[in-house]
Amino acid sequence: MPLTDAEIRAFKPIKQRFRRSDGSGLFLDVMSSGKKVFRLAYRSEGKQRTIWIGDYPTVRLADARLKVGQLKQKIRQGIDPKEEPATAHSVTENAKRPLWRDIARDYLMLRQRSGAAPRTLTKESPQPGLSDPRTKC
Repeated sequence: MPLTDAEIRAFKPIKQRFRRSDGSGLFLDVMSSGKKVFRLAYRSEGKQRTIWIGDYPTVRLADARLKVGQLKQKIRQGIDPKEEPATAHSVTENAKRPLWRDIARDYLMLRQRSGAAPRTLTKESPQPGLSDPRTKC
């Protein structure tokens, strides 16, 4: 029997995580902490797999069902959604994040403008590891 929004709101956490199915592979995990998570169970290459859809109430039940429909279409095409490469959207979001070296540079410029002593600026200068471009916030 499909879940309803009222049922999901009424689920209270217990000592162990429990699951409630909505059908078509969609289920809700209710954690002992009270967190509620939508997941999709599917088979790929003969193996049982699960993929995270989103946290309730951030992702509503209707949105989770739509996402399941999209994922199931990919599965029917032979694409495993868990192994699918990152989308261009997430790549652009990562590109917008500042690097630690940029944060350190901005901080040192601010300290220099505020009149910090040169010795203080030397002490606060970033270590070589912080300027590594792969190190992101």
